[in-house]
Amino acid sequence: MKKIRVAIIGNPNCGKSTIFNALTGLKQVVGNWPGVTVEKKVGNFQHNDTEIEIIDLPGVYSLNQSGSLDEEIAHNFLVNEEYDLAVNVIDSSNLARHLYLTTQLLEMQIPLILAFNMIDVAKNKGINIDSKKIEQALGAKVVKLIARKDVGVNDLKEEITGFPENTENKESFIEKIYPPKIYEQIKWIAKENLISERQVLQDLENRAEDNKAPVASHQIQAAQQEIIKEYDEESSIIIPGIRYEFINKIAGVAISREKITRSDFSNKLDKVFLNKFFGIPIFLLSVYLAFTFSIVVGGAFQDFFELFSEVVFMDIPRLLLEKISSPKLLTFLIADCIGGGIQTVLTFIPIIFGLYLFLSFLEDSGYLLRAAYLIDRAMKAIGLPGKAFFPLVVGFGCNVPAIMAARIVNNQNDRIAIAMIAPFMSCGARLSVYALFCAAFFPKSGQNIVFLLYIIGIMVGIFTGWLLKKTFLKSEPEHLMLELIDYHLPTLKGLMLKTLDKVHSFVFGAGKLIVIVFIVLQCLNSVSFDLTVGNQTNGKSMLAVIGKKITPVFKPIGIREENWPAAVGLFTGIFAKEVVVGTLNSLYLSIEGNSEIKPKPINIAEKLKNAFLSIPENISKITENLSTPLWLNLSDQNIIDEFLDAEGVSASIYRAMQKGFNGRIAVFSYLLFVLLYFPCVSVFGIIVREIGTKWAIISAVWSTLLAYVVSCSFYQFAVISHREDAKEIYMSIGLLILITVFILFVTNKKTEQKDANLGA
Repeated sequence: MKKIRVAIIGNPNCGKSTIFNALTGLKQVVGNWPGVTVEKKVGNFQHNDTEIEIIDLPGVYSLNQSGSLDEEIAHNFLVNEEYDLAVNVIDSSNLARHLYLTTQLLEMQIPLILAFNMIDVAKNKGINIDSKKIEQALGAKVVKLIARKDVGVNDLKEEITGFPENTENKESFIEKIYPPKIYEQIKWIAKENLISERQVLQDLENRAEDNKAPVASHQIQAAQQEIIKEYDEESSIIIPGIRYEFINKIAGVAISREKITRSDFSNKLDKVFLNKFFGIPIFLLSVYLAFTFSIVVGGAFQDFFELFSEVVFMDIPRLLLEKISSPKLLTFLIADCIGGGIQTVLTFIPIIFGLYLFLSFLEDSGYLLRAAYLIDRAMKAIGLPGKAFFPLVVGFGCNVPAIMAARIVNNQNDRIAIAMIAPFMSCGARLSVYALFCAAFFPKSGQNIVFLLYIIGIMVGIFTGWLLKKTFLKSEPEHLMLELIDYHLPTLKGLMLKTLDKVHSFVFGAGKLIVIVFIVLQCLNSVSFDLTVGNQTNGKSMLAVIGKKITPVFKPIGIREENWPAAVGLFTGIFAKEVVVGTLNSLYLSIEGNSEIKPKPINIAEKLKNAFLSIPENISKITENLSTPLWLNLSDQNIIDEFLDAEGVSASIYRAMQKGFNGRIAVFSYLLFVLLYFPCVSVFGIIVREIGTKWAIISAVWSTLLAYVVSCSFYQFAVISHREDAKEIYMSIGLLILITVFILFVTNKKTEQKDANLGA
């Protein structure tokens, strides 16, 4: 069977991913480009006894080795990797702009097929394209498509499989479009230095002061000076100008227009969606719907995934291993560690699926670009683009899909900032911890405590983003330039393919790391130092023993040594924040004399029945969950008790908790730590997957350090305020702060004056 390797490239929002999905379906492998955390997708399909591998390059407007990270990746692949041809996807309704990238590809002598997508949109705009004239002018085959409707996809497959047999050396495209004076210099420098004409052209196009050409730098600079003399402009302006002039000539011959206004339907919608009065409320509604669809609607299926995966990956392996009298340690490793890790990953599927299904709908319909425009100014206050608002809001439901959703932002530094901010958005898992403590310590004002924690999380997130943008991720804010595509209704197939691709990426990408870390933590939480297993609830596990030993470290935040279960709860919270509740329940009950908690017998049939019944039951409660969210009802003891009972928490632990914590100040300090410290293993895994191990470690260290400083500061100041000499202490601290600010101000002034003198 013949094999072909194809690169697919195009501008952002041209339908490149839709064509990639239409060609490959679910036969995709998702990874990262070497050395960076930009997503790399490779797919396969077979056609006409030919096996085709498709590499989806990042969306770029041009090819510049010293441009953006996406441009650098695309350029390096096209220059250094082996492939048979490239498919250049073009938005037919914006032909002139998209052909700029095409000219650069042809300059590189790349075997090319032009995929003219969105032909229907072009026709609706009155744009008629003569593909034969385009083919004659560019020397490349044109295929017309409506990818979202699968129109023309088979034609593209035919052209790809037939293309290698028809390849032949073509005349230099550079010679074809550039004036003889420029081309002769390009040709001479290329021959003299044994480099490609395209490389010479690229070096010529760079600004003289930025030119870092390793070869022929003096000749390049001399040629740039000749161009300035001839055209009275720098080559960095002349060369793109020549390309646009060539494109305009093609457009004049091959494109005819019946009308040039955007569709009346899109204009009417924009008058509402971009209205200065209605635009923001509609945007906030769309954000709320994205949050609701992912957390409430997607969450309705979470119990099914949790119970079903528990049966398949934990209960059945455990029963089979026990039946053959397998050693307890082996049973524990396979069922509890590996099976538990897989179950943890799979329970995120419905939420991630719900989020990306909704975001894909907003993106493919054309609204997401408009939403970015509406909120862009407000988000720029912390150095982020408007699109960043969506993933951060989703973080209130779950941080994992929030960090994954950062992919809708193009700039890598912005993605990093979002991934660092998102863990401070108080997720639903933390809410179960808040509910437990509100029931025990704040039965009448629980909703106020939770609201305050949410606000603190937001403020810490904003501070983190601002600090990053002023230090490690310092860069000039990008100007928002948008081309508003017409609204259209996405196809269900297109939405499903895009959504399933994201779910696949999570399960087989971050999921692998989550399982590995889960295994390590589960061993520490269950195995004792004498290597016996099953010590999760008796305080004898390695994790519990370590927690007891280092409990004094948490004394400054209000955790006393005898309250060691609270410290152990923080360690087990690394699994997932809701695990804190189960840990505290088990350990406090053991302290109260109820340490013998008998495990329930495994009933496979009953669990499977409950798994399937949970779907209609949870769907029927969607309206109720929307109208009465838990965090608004934390002053209603009945609702709290019902929620905690569903979590398997005994109300008898309230007394033990009240004994352990020395008042409400210590409790709120503890909740501050839970809010801010190390994100759960799933969040850590997805940060590694999305922005790299270095940033994941920085996030873990920064959040934990910040949690300790904030909770410690709160507790110490609150304790001081109850002392008789509190006023004197506060005055001393205030005076110290004023002196510090004054010293910093004077030092800064001297530095500025010194810099001014040096500049003079």
